[in-house]
Amino acid sequence: MRKAISLCLMLVIIMTMAVSAQAEKYSPGDRPEFILTHDYKYAMKHFLVEPKLSGVVKDGTKYSLMKGYFESDGPPTMVLGIFPYHKVVMENGDVLYYKMTLDADIDSLFTEDQIQWYSDYKAAMDEKGKPLVPGSSVVIKDYNPHWRMVILADGTKHGLEKITQIRRFVSTLKRNQVRIAEALLAYDLEYHKFDDKFFIKDNTGYKTNVSVYLGRMGNDVWGRLKIRYHADSWLFIDQFGVLADDYRYTSPVGAFERFNSDSIWEYRDESLEGEYGILADKIAGSRECIIRFQGSRGIRDFTVPKVQKKKMREALDLLALIRISI
Repeated sequence: MRKAISLCLMLVIIMTMAVSAQAEKYSPGDRPEFILTHDYKYAMKHFLVEPKLSGVVKDGTKYSLMKGYFESDGPPTMVLGIFPYHKVVMENGDVLYYKMTLDADIDSLFTEDQIQWYSDYKAAMDEKGKPLVPGSSVVIKDYNPHWRMVILADGTKHGLEKITQIRRFVSTLKRNQVRIAEALLAYDLEYHKFDDKFFIKDNTGYKTNVSVYLGRMGNDVWGRLKIRYHADSWLFIDQFGVLADDYRYTSPVGAFERFNSDSIWEYRDESLEGEYGILADKIAGSRECIIRFQGSRGIRDFTVPKVQKKKMREALDLLALIRISI
């Protein structure tokens, strides 16, 4: 009996020591905190519970929406194989080890691992109940931290970064900020910080299509017409024609740009200034429009769907609205 009791006591002591070795007081001090935003069990592939390669966190649900901090922003705590590991302390006192890749910074892996700096997470959560822009009836209802998406009152979802860029775009307009901000929700918005340039593109997909996209840099706003052919084999297009109701157009001879992956794409990208602006307007306003692609390997006809014509008209109208709002 005494031996059994002694054995039990030893096991308790060993277990207590093991737990104590992996538990610390949560004291971030002035170190920035992060929060884990994953929502499934096996999400934490870059975390170890102990300093060995087999020590991967088995059940990540324990740490979902839990804060933590990096013990140091200096050299890694350890290196296993070719991977550096940084020690982190979680809000419940658990010590984990975060796997990096060589020469990578911490932020570069945050999206993959569903981690956010807590300050960014809190700022995003604080968006709930706020309008898209001041004066807008479009209100942010909720925020999904796992996907970093805001959910509007009408149920539509948008990336938090997109909302940020919409606000940036309209902040320098003199008028029509609300109308333009709400219109931009229907587009993919790219922002190039280096030259303070925006691109506004529709998201109708990657198949054969015709579209208008917009660009802006400061007070300079422009539009472009893009005609794209998609197939499984090259046509080697060097010319195209358009029949829009009773309007006919034949392009000058000139090679299309080309690229391929599993499929092939051939496209022409032209400024809306001059004849291509007229062409875009004719296509957008037509009852029926056929584009003929002509290449060294044959001819293909494409009937422009109503949805593409509608999006072209909306983009042309948006271009005009932005120009009078700057």
